[in-house]
Amino acid sequence: MLTETSQSHSITDLLRGVSETLSGVVGKAYFARLTQFLAERLNVEFVVVGELVEGDTAKIRALALFADGEVQENTVYDLADTPCEHVIASKAIFIHDRNVQPDYPKDTMLRELGVEGYVGAPLIGSDGKVLGLLAVLTHEPVRDPETIANLFDLVAWRTAAEIERSRSNAAFRAGQERFRDFAECSSDWFWEMDADLRFSYFSERFLEVSGVAPERLLGKTREETGIPGVDEKLWRRHLRDLNAHRPFRDFSHPRTRPDGSIVWLSISGQPYFGPDGTFMGYRGVGSDITRLKETEAALRHAKTSAEVASKAKSDFLATMSHEIRTPMTGVIGMAQLLLGTPLAPDQQHQVETIISSGTALLTILNDVLDLSRLEAGKLEIEATDFALAGMIKGVSDLLVGKAQEKGLDLICDLDASLPQQICADNMRVRQVLINLIGNAIKFTERGEIRLNVSRVEDGKDHVLLQFDVIDSGIGIAAEHVDRLFGKFEQVDASSSQRHGGSGLGLAIAKQLVERMGGEIGAESAEGSGSRFWFTLPAQMAAQPAEPQRRGEAQETFLPSRHLKLLIAEDNHVNQLILTAMLGRLGHQLDIVANGEEAVEAARRGGYDAVLMDMRMPKMDGLSATREIRRLDGAEGAVPVIAVTADTMSRSPQELRSAGMTGCVTKPISQRLLLEEIDKVIGEAVHIPASQGAEGGAAKA
Repeated sequence: MLTETSQSHSITDLLRGVSETLSGVVGKAYFARLTQFLAERLNVEFVVVGELVEGDTAKIRALALFADGEVQENTVYDLADTPCEHVIASKAIFIHDRNVQPDYPKDTMLRELGVEGYVGAPLIGSDGKVLGLLAVLTHEPVRDPETIANLFDLVAWRTAAEIERSRSNAAFRAGQERFRDFAECSSDWFWEMDADLRFSYFSERFLEVSGVAPERLLGKTREETGIPGVDEKLWRRHLRDLNAHRPFRDFSHPRTRPDGSIVWLSISGQPYFGPDGTFMGYRGVGSDITRLKETEAALRHAKTSAEVASKAKSDFLATMSHEIRTPMTGVIGMAQLLLGTPLAPDQQHQVETIISSGTALLTILNDVLDLSRLEAGKLEIEATDFALAGMIKGVSDLLVGKAQEKGLDLICDLDASLPQQICADNMRVRQVLINLIGNAIKFTERGEIRLNVSRVEDGKDHVLLQFDVIDSGIGIAAEHVDRLFGKFEQVDASSSQRHGGSGLGLAIAKQLVERMGGEIGAESAEGSGSRFWFTLPAQMAAQPAEPQRRGEAQETFLPSRHLKLLIAEDNHVNQLILTAMLGRLGHQLDIVANGEEAVEAARRGGYDAVLMDMRMPKMDGLSATREIRRLDGAEGAVPVIAVTADTMSRSPQELRSAGMTGCVTKPISQRLLLEEIDKVIGEAVHIPASQGAEGGAAKA
């Protein structure tokens, strides 16, 4: 190699020639000119610049191959058992001369080509890894190897740098192509700002969405473009984020299209910085959220409509509750008073029928109202300490008469390990038990009803109880059990005609139990009775009550002295009923017809308790109670008992916050009324005398 002609060139001449030939040339042209220059100046047959095939170091792809007077590219060669393999492995220039090493190379192709000499130099990248090689092959022996080695050593680094630059440019171009492809096929658009916060790029999708040509915005700042209709506070915050080079997300604003339609845009942006930390600008993405905004508006409208409808339903039910309960108070109240007078047997039976029919009607009304309160989220769960056994005895006493009328045994079996007192919602647990046991009595013709109460889990300060109501009644098919807890569900439509009921009781029981944190379920087989169960998580009472002696009755305590009571009630029939219930017990009664008169009477003082109707002319019961609580110089706060036919719109919390200390519902039960009076008088000392309209809730 290196003929007589080529040897006349010094290394300096060769380098100068390389520099002049390749000055300003990059990429494919660089590799092509390099191979052609070396072939001509060194007078050799083959020159190749090869790049290792990614993932396979045993192959090279020719970036440029000069052979037979022309440049070729992209041919892949296998390096196994060739001098090239040695160059790659050793990372060093390799010069071979067949005269010196007759057995090498072993490659049969080189032998067939008649290759006598070979010079190869590795192309090493900036990270020290071999990128490829530069090689010449000749039919002549290698001469002046030192000059060739120096030349290749100097040319190799420049060639390696060009490969890296080409790779980088190729990757950059590929990235740009991908970015453009993504940008143009995406439903979103992309944008850029320069370091002066001026828009420098918008993808084509922006024009489609906004109707604004990007040219109108390019070169302008956000303040210069402006966005009509944006909240001033949000706009200023957005500008502060940009000027502070902070990332931002989901900056939403409307824009009017040329056709007058409104489109909502959501913009997000991320600042980017140079290697030295210099702020370079923003890159971001925008989305068309018009459909989302329309959906949100529709949902808001639907929500508002639903709330209006729900309020209308609640108001209607509250009004109907009052309008139905008020006359029913007269019907049932007068019938109860009549039952206390001497009557012939048939007359007594007729009066009892009036009372039972009225009570059945009220049960249905209560079920509808309870379900409405649950659905409206107005039914509150209030945990108080109570005696578990006493509550169960009360339920048993209430229902045992109905069981005995049908010849049924009602048995209550309480686990000996049950706590004496628990903290839970006494009234709601009682309501669920009455519903389950009442249903069992209704659908059982012979045999017994059994209530089992057991302790299934406990801790230091809590307990999990299970209540099982088991009957020997008609039962239902197992496949129908899941329907039992649905609203207005009757497994057999004719059962409502034979046994009565609204089909709401079990649905209400399920929601009550779940609101209290428990579970409810049923097991049944047709003709073999049923088992209804529910669990009740409860806290242990702070101060366990003294155990009640077996057989000791829990009687309502009535004060031995006669009480002075103020009755605020505008309905004449209700005035008569309350007068009859309380007056015949010797209590002194003052009756007023509205809230203003009640406040004036309370101002004079001396009452043991006030019975306050909730709906009265001039001033309602809540307002009157607040005024009574504002009275100055009162020695003590008089207990106020709400007497209401409206069980929908007033929550216990609202009554307490107004200063009321108890509540009875219409139609009025004399027993419950006396129990409530007994309770609030016994607790009256706990009511702060200075409590105002917004004072703390009185203990109830």
